[in-house]
Amino acid sequence: MPTRSHKGLFYRLLIPMVMGITSGVCFSLMISTYTAYLTQHNVSLELLGLLSLRTIPYSLKFIWAPLVDNHQLGIFGKNFGHKKSWMIGMQCCLILSIISMGLIDIDKHLILGCSLALLTSFLAATHDIAMDGFRIEYARIEKLEHNNSFGILGFRIGFLISGAIALYLSTIIDWQYVFLFIALSILPCMLVFIFVKENDLARTKNCTNLRSWIKENITKPFASLIKMPQFYLILFVIAFYKMSDGYLSTLLIPFLMKSGFSVKQISAVSETFGLACFILGNFIGSFLSQKLHALRNLFFAEIMAAATNLMFIFLVYNNGNIYYYMLATFFESSCAGIANISLINYMSSLCTNNRYTATHYALLISLSGITRSIVASTSGLLVTSLGWQEFFIFSAMLSIPSLICLLALKARTK
Repeated sequence: MPTRSHKGLFYRLLIPMVMGITSGVCFSLMISTYTAYLTQHNVSLELLGLLSLRTIPYSLKFIWAPLVDNHQLGIFGKNFGHKKSWMIGMQCCLILSIISMGLIDIDKHLILGCSLALLTSFLAATHDIAMDGFRIEYARIEKLEHNNSFGILGFRIGFLISGAIALYLSTIIDWQYVFLFIALSILPCMLVFIFVKENDLARTKNCTNLRSWIKENITKPFASLIKMPQFYLILFVIAFYKMSDGYLSTLLIPFLMKSGFSVKQISAVSETFGLACFILGNFIGSFLSQKLHALRNLFFAEIMAAATNLMFIFLVYNNGNIYYYMLATFFESSCAGIANISLINYMSSLCTNNRYTATHYALLISLSGITRSIVASTSGLLVTSLGWQEFFIFSAMLSIPSLICLLALKARTK
């Protein structure tokens, strides 16, 4: 029988995991499942690359993060919880927007369908602002060492729901019902969070005009972050980190489909087997984060993540070989898991001001995504111009800027 304290620990670790599920559901929908949906509707590689810009709200969310950080969504009442009000509000909106995506005839209304996808990204990004602020404050209050790891575990469960399971369902039912399934998968997370107590910290005082609001909610948070030692070099590290992974993920599913793999095989290998490998890498990365210096850990994780992109070149010359596919997925997903948790732990450690946790983390996570979103939009053009082999080589080389910046930062922080 578990003790009372063990039960309490279980529930406290369950909270960050549940938080991650909604985030994972939405992100997987945007970067992989929706890409598969568009590919099945014969959207060209060039256009697929450009449409990867639908995730740009994730990279720009620092712009409206101060609003989430300092103003409660009033429709739930003052005692409901600051960050909770935003998370629950965005989850309600996400359910409606995802269902609407499935009701659009994408062959006739591509612009409208992609506009709804962009709206969904905006809602999901806003949800993540509140979630990240809640997660960091919650971990600081509860002092849970594995908070981030369980959050990533929940994120990958969400990835599984709107990735592997959704792709499999698309082979037996119409896409509109797949989108309905994805939307309804958010509902249990929303119901759980209604009953979670939030320990609200002191927020910025009410401002009487726009100028004072900008000063309190934008100028001060950014000014406090800029005071960090080696701030600009840190920004370069974060901006370029995992760019190789971002470039690869944009067209990986179209590449696999054109290489002769069925949707069911992609669902089983990339989304299910890959999930297990990512979770393994996540816990390995969490362990390494405790044993190694943060910058050294980031450096070696980035090298491994970039090198594994090259393994997909074997599939260029071995179309449909499931064993090469599984081997490449094992190394790519596990190394991506190590790099991902290493970056999250590093960015979380930089958010030390309780007043601006959501704003600070949103700025850092946005910087880690905005360069990837912009550069990844060229992926379709590169493939059609040069070919798949050059695509994988170029994606691996995109890690070089972050590695150089990490070496420079390590030299200056001795």
